[in-house]
Amino acid sequence: MYKIKQIMPSLYHFEFKRKHDLFLSVMKCQEFYECQDKKIKGKKFTLEDVIVAYSNLNEHGDFSYFQDFSAFNFPDVAVKKYLKLNSDALLEREKIVLGHMMKLIGEDDLTPTPKVYFIATYTNENPDSKKDVKHEIAHGLYYTQSMYRRVMDELLWSKRELLEKIYIKLHDMMYCDDVLPDEAQAYLSTSTLKELYEFGFPKCITEKDLIPFKEAYNSFAGHIKQKRKRRYRNM
Repeated sequence: MYKIKQIMPSLYHFEFKRKHDLFLSVMKCQEFYECQDKKIKGKKFTLEDVIVAYSNLNEHGDFSYFQDFSAFNFPDVAVKKYLKLNSDALLEREKIVLGHMMKLIGEDDLTPTPKVYFIATYTNENPDSKKDVKHEIAHGLYYTQSMYRRVMDELLWSKRELLEKIYIKLHDMMYCDDVLPDEAQAYLSTSTLKELYEFGFPKCITEKDLIPFKEAYNSFAGHIKQKRKRRYRNM
């Protein structure tokens, strides 16, 4: 089962109960959007292709995707392009969930840039569910709120020497180059210093470095109240 919450006019949260429903519904679209493997990113592929590609990228050769990630985010343009190229290789859960996303986007929308952004998380046996949502909202703000993006980009530029080390870590975490600024701002604005260290981020990051990112995030996200949940269907 999943529910949809409209966080703001251009940002939707798909909340799943079970982790495997979440992953089977959106992980392929996520990898289409930002996979490091050029055979996957922006291409036509199967679930088997993702498993092989991710295992090859893993330093131990393992498919650790289900342990490495817990939430997802991507813009409407990724959904439209993914469905156009992969319509004949969709999983049943993808057909349901991405179909609902297309209804929210509007079938006739031809805009070349994102006008709607989607985040997706799960709740069952997930003690970090609220943290996941907060992190994903940071991604949504970065792509839907131009002023938020401008503020965060300026903050990242002010930390450019430190940022180079952060980018190395993010690349090791399987993020592609296209999304490194977005991932950096999301981690710096929504994680504690202890959490960043536990993730393996450079120990030269200090609490002082995080303060302006957190203040910027809170100024934009502090007023957000998620609208009433809309229940859809069991999966």
